[in-house]
Amino acid sequence: VQTDFWAYNPSINQWTAKKKLPGNVSRFMYSVNGLGHVYSDVNFNYKHYAYNQSVDEWQIFDEVIPPYVIDLNSYVKIDNSIYVLQYNSGVPELFEFKPLVATWDRLPYRGGKRFLPVFFNVGNMIYLGSG
Repeated sequence: VQTDFWAYNPSINQWTAKKKLPGNVSRFMYSVNGLGHVYSDVNFNYKHYAYNQSVDEWQIFDEVIPPYVIDLNSYVKIDNSIYVLQYNSGVPELFEFKPLVATWDRLPYRGGKRFLPVFFNVGNMIYLGSG
């Protein structure tokens, strides 16, 4: 498993090595308030890390772990919330993660079983289909 971490600057077409990723496998990633967030695991022991680019440093962000196995999922960011469609069991579940207060809420979901569905947002609307 690779733990190297890189930053790409498209204006000069250059990659720069950064501090290595903590943990083994990154399961869920997003950015909010100037930090990059990663849920990483070692033998399914999940940790939530935040990356601060100004000092090239990873730190434990909080101990709030999602209410499901972070594996097969799709997610979108609207304002300061991350909406996660989890479909590990084939029957999707929709969650809202509020990183600023570190809480997860289960939201209502309509629809049947899906695998690798289309899931995206335009503005404040979330769209789901296929799969």
